[in-house]
Amino acid sequence: MTLPMPFAILLGLTALSRLIELMVSHRNLRALKKLTAQRGGTWKHCESGAVYAQMVAIHLLLLVAPALECAYFDRRASLPVFLLAASLWSCGQILRWWSIAALGVAWNVRGAVSSVQTIVHTGIYSRIRHPNYLGVLLEGVALPLAGAAWVSLAFLNLLLVPVTLKRLRAEERLLAELPAWRDSCSGNGLLLPRLHS
Repeated sequence: MTLPMPFAILLGLTALSRLIELMVSHRNLRALKKLTAQRGGTWKHCESGAVYAQMVAIHLLLLVAPALECAYFDRRASLPVFLLAASLWSCGQILRWWSIAALGVAWNVRGAVSSVQTIVHTGIYSRIRHPNYLGVLLEGVALPLAGAAWVSLAFLNLLLVPVTLKRLRAEERLLAELPAWRDSCSGNGLLLPRLHS
């Protein structure tokens, strides 16, 4: 009842990534609050604490549930399935860290939006409004898939998708209050690029 080493490494890297993200978010929130105060702006969280708590719980479950299922049932993903999962996971990580780098101090795990933040509309943000959430959804598929944790794959995504979409809609409402965001980003695809004629 042990985890396959490649799957364990993937889970460990995900946990490490989340810890680093929390530290980056904490630093960014401090900087965003300071910038907002200096410029006489306002800032708000995009949702209640309950939605944030749900997101945290689901992200923890994404690390724990597939590992428990894989270990308990002594499952191993076939090499093609694991490689597919690792590819999805890598795409998710790239999207998430690209978002973090592109947004700078505006990126945070609480979905706080400031009236004075710089609106990013270049790079991936010139095509997709929320690449970070696309990365989250890719990881939600990749982690259970990598451990052949089929029950976790179905159950966790039944939780992850609606909560992510709820958070995304709340963030969109706040961003829509910013004229610069409406002018430069609102026409882009939500999670996938729009096909323009």
